[in-house]
Amino acid sequence: MQRGGRRNGAGRPKGTLGYSRAAVIEAAKAMGEAPIAYMLRVMHDPNASELRRDRMARELAAYFYSRPAPVPDISPEEAAAQAKEEAALAAADAAEAAELAAVDAFIKQARETVKDLVTNPSVGK
Repeated sequence: MQRGGRRNGAGRPKGTLGYSRAAVIEAAKAMGEAPIAYMLRVMHDPNASELRRDRMARELAAYFYSRPAPVPDISPEEAAAQAKEEAALAAADAAEAAELAAVDAFIKQARETVKDLVTNPSVGK
């Protein structure tokens, strides 16, 4: 007899709701209007006060937009050091790219020379 581990057919079927989530959804349906729908209705109501409409827009933003990542607090000296380091890395990358381009050009020229020697052996003498 198998003990422990995964068993076929065990557990809650995929896609089903838990009891508490199902209860919340049923309560929302019984009320008639979802909270987000209510906030949207108030936000677009021209008869509502500007303050109330602004408040609804601010509350709705949390449902439609993610929060920006926090910006680390660094001193101007640290920011300058980071900028200098990034500039040095960019210069090193540019120098490496130029060196690789020179090596590629040399290899291309060497291939052409070998190709010429193979096709016409009297050229190299």
